[in-house]
Amino acid sequence: MTQKERQERSKEEIYRAAMAEFGSRGYDGANMEHICADHGISKGMMYHYYTGKDELFLLCVQDVFQNLKAQIEQEIVQLEQQSPLAAIREFFLLRERYFQEHPERERIFETALLHPPRHLMGQIGALHAPIRDLNKRFIAHAVSRMPLRPGLTPEEVTRYLE
Repeated sequence: MTQKERQERSKEEIYRAAMAEFGSRGYDGANMEHICADHGISKGMMYHYYTGKDELFLLCVQDVFQNLKAQIEQEIVQLEQQSPLAAIREFFLLRERYFQEHPERERIFETALLHPPRHLMGQIGALHAPIRDLNKRFIAHAVSRMPLRPGLTPEEVTRYLE
């Protein structure tokens, strides 16, 4: 195994440990000592590859958001063939299925969106933007195919469903 392969394996090992830590304890309960001690990782190796808890958390958040978005994009094509109401219902259920398949990622997702560390809110918002945009586009498209009650605009209904 080459040095580059060993380095990549070490980084992946630390990343998996961080996913497990943040997935079980959330941001506030996680710390570098737990990640190292619970997963047999030396602090030296940890800090060689990552600057600290914030960098690891953001890496985990980015991975959760990217994987969720990829799964939604993969299944969204089938939803557009359904009635608008059925499509919207299924669209929201996609997340539930994703988190049922990946329960360790749900706590990271919830922490990032519902209880983000204040100092990371801007970075988390930027990482979440592609999912927000995907949600908005899908919902706006579904709403555009629906008959609406008089007095409701597609923009109002889209904003409500978002």
